[in-house]
Amino acid sequence: MNLENGKEQQDRRYFFSAIEGPMVDVFPPQALKAQTLAQLTAAAIALERYHLRSGKYPASLAELVPGIMKQVPVDYMDGKDLRYRLREDGSFLLYSVGEDWIDQSGDARPPEGKTTNFLNGRDWVWPHAAK
Repeated sequence: MNLENGKEQQDRRYFFSAIEGPMVDVFPPQALKAQTLAQLTAAAIALERYHLRSGKYPASLAELVPGIMKQVPVDYMDGKDLRYRLREDGSFLLYSVGEDWIDQSGDARPPEGKTTNFLNGRDWVWPHAAK
């Protein structure tokens, strides 16, 4: 039996353990961001399907369940439901609290020093097409 070969195999097997510190800091936030974006996308599609059926948007995301969605979409950034409001003009506001975990009532403006981008706002607000 070659001990050197066994040691070499063990080192390769635990390679990721040696770099897990930096990965632990990066991977969970990125996973939460991806899951939240998926939930926002699914909710926006469900809202459009509801609109096509009824000619209006629902008063709450709960109205999408169970006809269009199995459950109310989750904001993985804080574990609560995604935020949704029907606006007076008949459109809607759909958003996540974003990376700072603070609900800023759908404020899409980027924090100081960041450029405008869908996921750079104070809250992550679902964009609407221009009319």
